[in-house]
Amino acid sequence: MIKRIEEHNFDLEKKIILCGKGETAPFAKSAVDNNSYVACLNTSAKLFSKVNFLFFNDVETVHKIENTEEKFEKIENIIIPIQLHSKEVISNITFEDICKNLDSYNLGIYTYRLHTQKIKNPQNEVDCFKFGPEPIYSTYHSALFWLTTCGFRKFEIYGVSKTGKYDSLFKKNNDTGNQRNSTWYDINYRIGLSILNRNNCEYEIK
Repeated sequence: MIKRIEEHNFDLEKKIILCGKGETAPFAKSAVDNNSYVACLNTSAKLFSKVNFLFFNDVETVHKIENTEEKFEKIENIIIPIQLHSKEVISNITFEDICKNLDSYNLGIYTYRLHTQKIKNPQNEVDCFKFGPEPIYSTYHSALFWLTTCGFRKFEIYGVSKTGKYDSLFKKNNDTGNQRNSTWYDINYRIGLSILNRNNCEYEIK
């Protein structure tokens, strides 16, 4: 289950359809084709029949997806911190706990060191690299850092809001995370642009 980023065999010429939970999220499905991979932030995975990459920093995402009909069956790879958050605060839950919880699924599990990590890096064969130089405000940044580290340079991005507006599906299910002020969303958006531009990516943000 545990994999290293250096061992991947992904087609780096494919475009990444990256989807959050903002207002444009429902339009992402129509962009998916044979020349793309689907990368989801948290529970935006609910919108797709197949997910190539699922990113989450908080353990609550596991519980929410386990409560869906398909659970983790449609997900190929998850990318998570060595030490996860719970309700956006560092927790005692580690990637090893997630591995045990999801061992019945055929998942590739990739790891990285989140800036809030308190425990020592594990001695076994897992990725422990940190991202930067930009700060991580959200799973959106974790996803962009990991995907560009992997080597992807083509992105079509949906559901990432400058204003904090969410798609109706997630609002209806009370699945919109902690409400923040407009300044936070603006900074979150601009950090994403910085990561994309620094890595000379081709991108469209819908």
